[in-house]
Amino acid sequence: MTLNRVQSALYEILLYYVARQQVVYDLLADLRPDVLDGEEAADFGRWGSWQYTIQGSACAVTDIHTGEPIDWEVGDLQQFDRSAFVTYVLWLLDYDPENAYGTLIQEYLAFTEMTLQAFIYQTLEQFHIEGLLSPRYYNRYTLL
Repeated sequence: MTLNRVQSALYEILLYYVARQQVVYDLLADLRPDVLDGEEAADFGRWGSWQYTIQGSACAVTDIHTGEPIDWEVGDLQQFDRSAFVTYVLWLLDYDPENAYGTLIQEYLAFTEMTLQAFIYQTLEQFHIEGLLSPRYYNRYTLL
């Protein structure tokens, strides 16, 4: 694996984000197991400290205290949407400006004048080349 420090920082954030998708799975298992079984639904509400919206086979949750966003489409817990991941990283940079990984990424972006979205999309492709991700279909990857 030949990731540089900034790519490694993004990879660590990605690992955490993908692991956090378990929250969405747990919510669905508790409130709407039919969605986990392949049924589509439309629902919204609150579950503990999470606001949720279910649309079809996708569920988006937001922590009411921190604003942490997690978006997952039913299926493989290792699979994620790259746009949802960009939203998560934007939240992290705003919520925790002292985060070491986030700081490294922000310094890199300031130096290169890249947008965060362009950096993330480019780096996800690098992760694919390195064998860390597998593209699934438009805008989605599976963490290997």
